[in-house]
Amino acid sequence: TGDSSRPIAAAGLLVQNTAGAVEILHTQSKIGVSNTGFGPWKWGKLSYRSGFGFDIRRADGPHPLDAALTATDADGTIFGRHATHPVELEENHAASLYSLGDRFTQFNVQVESHLWCRGSWHLHLHLYKAYQPALLRLGSYAVPASAASEIEVSGAFPCTTATNGRLAVCAQSVGGFTATSLHRTPGADGQRVHLTAPCSATLTLELRTEGGSGWLAGLLWAGDDGTVPEPWKIRSLQAGKWTLQHSAHGDWHIVHPALPA
Repeated sequence: TGDSSRPIAAAGLLVQNTAGAVEILHTQSKIGVSNTGFGPWKWGKLSYRSGFGFDIRRADGPHPLDAALTATDADGTIFGRHATHPVELEENHAASLYSLGDRFTQFNVQVESHLWCRGSWHLHLHLYKAYQPALLRLGSYAVPASAASEIEVSGAFPCTTATNGRLAVCAQSVGGFTATSLHRTPGADGQRVHLTAPCSATLTLELRTEGGSGWLAGLLWAGDDGTVPEPWKIRSLQAGKWTLQHSAHGDWHIVHPALPA
């Protein structure tokens, strides 16, 4: 009962209890780019939350975008993370290192990801180095629905929400991103990609980069009552210390050497 945050170092997992839901933040995977038979989307996502389920990949379909940072190359191929190495795991904070790409195309984006938790909000910081032009997208949880028309969207960049009337997600850009998109999986042919529903919808924060190093930061929220949360106010983004403010959560001071200005 109540909110809690418990790191399980041996498994590379951070288990969160928040607002009656259970979340797993995942920092460790030994999935190789040549051994993906069990699907990197099953253990390659940044987090999982009870009640939402998640999208998987059909044999002829693209890599799913939900609950993950993905990179899309010039040909439109979407790459998710495979082998993932934990570097920090503590209460309300998890960090990992990984690459987006494969050895066959030689497309590669190296990523250091940090997730901080405050209630049902996650603050994402992704430090990246892209060796080729790429579309980087940070996805919310996939909102399930029996029909695409059930998903309602409100707001616009930098803060957008999507809800099916019972479950809702919110994506707010903090820095680096330039756009928001909604991606639907209609399942019209009966071959759904979501675990629990014929359709789903995922919000993404996006950046197109020509290559080089940079950082992306965003706030992702999920809730199970269909309500739309208020966005955070960005008070200060100093190197090593960020300060955010929210009407329901108060001040949020994040101190870490990875935080850019």
